[in-house]
Amino acid sequence: IVLKQPYNKILNFDLNTFRLEVNPVLKSISKQFASNNRFNEKDLIGKNFRKANLDGHDFSMSLLIAANFEGCSLKNTNFLGADLRDTNFRNTDLSSCIFLTQIQINSSQGNSNTILPEHLTYPISWDKDKVFK
Repeated sequence: IVLKQPYNKILNFDLNTFRLEVNPVLKSISKQFASNNRFNEKDLIGKNFRKANLDGHDFSMSLLIAANFEGCSLKNTNFLGADLRDTNFRNTDLSSCIFLTQIQINSSQGNSNTILPEHLTYPISWDKDKVFK
């Protein structure tokens, strides 16, 4: 919507107003996907979920810094607004996760066996020489 506007309208675009309109919609959609699979705590920094079945879990707005999701099942898992810095997604299928963004992926770790949703691309930081060993 924004990018189709003339440049002078883009320069004067009120991002805060846009956020106030869009955030309730995203939260509403997020709740539709959410199940009872929600962790009570939001601070999951460094948590080891390795090879766990986390299908349908709601990690929205969670701190998952340096968490380990290697080999996890994450079908329809919600990552809306989650902090995924240094989160390990090696050998994990993320293709059906919801509200996963390129910025989140860029700040996480993965390898050639990590399957991304179609709308995302592999970060340069996941370079073969550094990560794909």
